[in-house]
Amino acid sequence: MTGGQAGDSPKALPLIEGLQPHSVSADKACDTDTVLEYLATYQVEAVIPLRSHRKVQRAFDRYQYKSRNFVERYFYRIK
Repeated sequence: MTGGQAGDSPKALPLIEGLQPHSVSADKACDTDTVLEYLATYQVEAVIPLRSHRKVQRAFDRYQYKSRNFVERYFYRIK
């Protein structure tokens, strides 16, 4: 989503604001309290693997996360 040294996580919320998804799949960069709280507020399932520094573990759908790869490869192909 971003280039160079800029992080992806600050751009995540503007991308999903106004949408009503059932779930959001993202990589570990989006495993932030801000993103997770936003998703929880709107009862959206977070399909985001945990960063290694997380003290409190939470479950996520590993099968659904793996299928995210198909979408990601499609976007790389059309770039």
